[in-house]
Amino acid sequence: STLRWRIVGIALFIGFLFLILGFVLARVVTRPITEMTLIASDISDGNYSLRLPEGRFDEIGELSRVLNKLALGAEDRIEALTSNRNQLEAVLGGLSEGVVAVDLNQVVLHANDSACSILGYEQKELSGLQLKEVVTVSELSQLVNRCFLEHSAIQTTVRVASIVLNI
Repeated sequence: STLRWRIVGIALFIGFLFLILGFVLARVVTRPITEMTLIASDISDGNYSLRLPEGRFDEIGELSRVLNKLALGAEDRIEALTSNRNQLEAVLGGLSEGVVAVDLNQVVLHANDSACSILGYEQKELSGLQLKEVVTVSELSQLVNRCFLEHSAIQTTVRVASIVLNI
């Protein structure tokens, strides 16, 4: 009977030890994955400066290194795009000629201050409008359509009332 209680006691002790060991191992595996998930979520929200710890030499460490490389690449590309956009806006803003940039669907992407003044719109109002909504001179609309169809630049002069437009 005493032997039986000893065996039960030892079995309970070993079971409890395995339970603690299982809990610790589960934490060792899930903690880095939980941390990676939180940081990856922050990176996907635009916080590209965050980095995951790379001290491990297993699959989790490799995944951390890959996610860090991905975040760094995204951060570099966004910085380059922002810089290019700022340079383009500076160049377009400095022109005295009106410049309107449209996409392939002829949706206004950008218009410089001169174009806004000529067209009578604020920059915020123009962005996202169809070009045909903005340009009421049919000859200009036809020229833009021709540029898109022929994939070429067109140089011509258009007279609108007392204004001469060199296009």
